[in-house]
Amino acid sequence: LRAVEDLGKTVPAGLSVEGPQASVFSGPNPPLVPTTFNNPGGLYFAPTVNFSTDIAPDVVAKIALDPGWGHYELYGVGRLFRSRAGFANHTIWGGGGGAGAILPIIPKHLDLQADFLYGAGIGRYGSVQVPDVAVKPTGILAPIPEFQLLVGLIGHPTDALDLYAYAGMEQAARTSFTVAGTTPFGYGNPLYDNSGCLREGSTLCAANTSRVWQVTGGAWYSLYKGSYGMLRVGAQGSYTRRDIFTGIGGSPSTDQIVFLTSLRYYPF
Repeated sequence: LRAVEDLGKTVPAGLSVEGPQASVFSGPNPPLVPTTFNNPGGLYFAPTVNFSTDIAPDVVAKIALDPGWGHYELYGVGRLFRSRAGFANHTIWGGGGGAGAILPIIPKHLDLQADFLYGAGIGRYGSVQVPDVAVKPTGILAPIPEFQLLVGLIGHPTDALDLYAYAGMEQAARTSFTVAGTTPFGYGNPLYDNSGCLREGSTLCAANTSRVWQVTGGAWYSLYKGSYGMLRVGAQGSYTRRDIFTGIGGSPSTDQIVFLTSLRYYPF
């Protein structure tokens, strides 16, 4: 459910309530007390999917400014996470805030885009999908701090050619707990076992993501634009790297290079 209001000719603002599904990382060890943080699917839900027990929708707010040169935004998200642990309900807050802008460096030819989001329990709002919360030994949920950043350049050297380059990163903070110095809980615990991460088929790989970053660039070229629509050809290349928190056996990383081509026809 969303509502938008113009506070002035150049200042729109919006508020929305969004479907709240928390991504919970429970770790290899069960909490020390009886704990429930999700409900299994059933008759009217997907039977193989668990659903988190959030008690209220996520609330997202944004205000923008269009002063005539550039577009600017401030935004925030508030979330409520709940678990039942030790025969009692425990609700905690999460959320974060950020800002963004699109700046016409060279009007109609080159734009700069930048935005970021920082908070705790915001993993679901990033493309990497870092978990929102981790489970403490007590069964209470702990929001995982995270930072998300995107910077890009979009160029239009001709009417038929669009060029773009982006760099983005998501980074999570270690949110770990240890009982008696030997039993690990939480996210990114240094006692988790990563010793088998570089051996195919090994199950000894906790691999809790600490950071993912990517650089990508590409182009779109209009082969035809007229009364019969538009035909465009595109190409894109990207490099992505994933780092994990250090555990037993170290912190191996992985990366990937991808190249894509596209041919699109827009009839209207």
